[in-house]
Amino acid sequence: MKRILTALVMCGASTGVFSQTSALPSGANLTHGNVSSPYNLSAYSGNPATGVTLLFSEKRGFGMSIVNSVGVALEFGPMEQIYNNIDGIQQRLDAVQSSFLSGSATPDLSVVEALKNDADNLLAELGDSFYMDAAIGVQPLGPFVTTGPDLGSLVFDLGIDVQAKIGFLDAPLALDFLAAEGDQIQTNSAAYLKVGGLVQGSVSYSKEVYELPEGIIYGGFRLAYYQVLLTKNLISFQEFSDATTLLEDNMSDAISGGGKAGIGLDIGALFVTPHYQVGGTLKNINAPSFDYPTIGNNCTDDACFAALAFSDEIDLKETYTMFPQLNLEASLYSLSRMWAVSTSLEVNPIRDMVANEYQWFTVSSSFIPKLWSKWFWAPGVRVGYRQNLVGTQMNYLTFGISWLIAHIDIAYGLKPFDTSQIQGLEDVPFAARGIALNAGINFMF
Repeated sequence: MKRILTALVMCGASTGVFSQTSALPSGANLTHGNVSSPYNLSAYSGNPATGVTLLFSEKRGFGMSIVNSVGVALEFGPMEQIYNNIDGIQQRLDAVQSSFLSGSATPDLSVVEALKNDADNLLAELGDSFYMDAAIGVQPLGPFVTTGPDLGSLVFDLGIDVQAKIGFLDAPLALDFLAAEGDQIQTNSAAYLKVGGLVQGSVSYSKEVYELPEGIIYGGFRLAYYQVLLTKNLISFQEFSDATTLLEDNMSDAISGGGKAGIGLDIGALFVTPHYQVGGTLKNINAPSFDYPTIGNNCTDDACFAALAFSDEIDLKETYTMFPQLNLEASLYSLSRMWAVSTSLEVNPIRDMVANEYQWFTVSSSFIPKLWSKWFWAPGVRVGYRQNLVGTQMNYLTFGISWLIAHIDIAYGLKPFDTSQIQGLEDVPFAARGIALNAGINFMF
């Protein structure tokens, strides 16, 4: 029994080596949220109307990055108590098993039945609560921002994201202590692995639309090209010991498949004044779709038969659709524009590549030193809070710092996670169910 969770944990931890999705915000957006800011180069990947605001705020005309953002994220379901319960049930299984092997006593059938019921309940709890989500995202080129007072602004961007999620599908145990060793405990329970990869290249255009006495209305649009790679598989109970190898093989097969192409269209608007701004973005108006490979066909292995066994719980044929999502944002600046308070809200929930449901609300405050001020030498500092209003409903405290051309941002989950209870993770130096980190280099002229 204990090897079930141990294998799941180690398999999930291994996905963190090469995993992520665009659900992980790039750069300082991890702290700021989906908020337009002329001082945050990562923000130019958000609202497509942001580009031309570079002129409004700083009278600059060009921004670029070397590696704007490299990010990693891990998130876990609540597993500590499950792991403790597994220890207790494992001890009871060992006691019953040893009594059969020694022949010293015949266990009462009621004891075996109670043990089976408790083990089945534990597997059901694993099915309800267990998940591990790992992500890696890189912006190797861009955003590149070029702006002119009459022509408007162009923004070029490239991002690469990979995400892996492992969950658990539970089925009852079958106990037969008279069977050969290794066959005494049987179950159709399986780990459910989904992996998504995304390469996104985009170009945005923005321009002043209308000038009012209080400020300026900007509008913009983005055309994005997506290359999406999706794969999923089940790891049966019999294959748990080879989980990491199966995961690596699954990824290799997916990469060799090349993925599917699609086009997305975003539009955005901003009303900008010297001391506040409000705006909105509608992403993926055309809702591009991408298909997962079909599983459970012409079965010749345990994973395929496991998929068929759970066909009433999972989709054997599945489509990932980038449904439209509306984001609203607002920022308030001090008179010097060196202090800001910002908030953003995704109005409707959507799902990411591995079917996580998310709808983020963020709030942040930041200090932004200006080149022309006496504080030009000081680091920029930002703190914030973000919460997923649906799905796992995880919430995070966020912190970021920028100095010269470098920046780093951290998100720390507020729901506790006792790693001391998890074999192989006892020395992990954090006690949260979620953590994320972004770092990068960018500058403007």
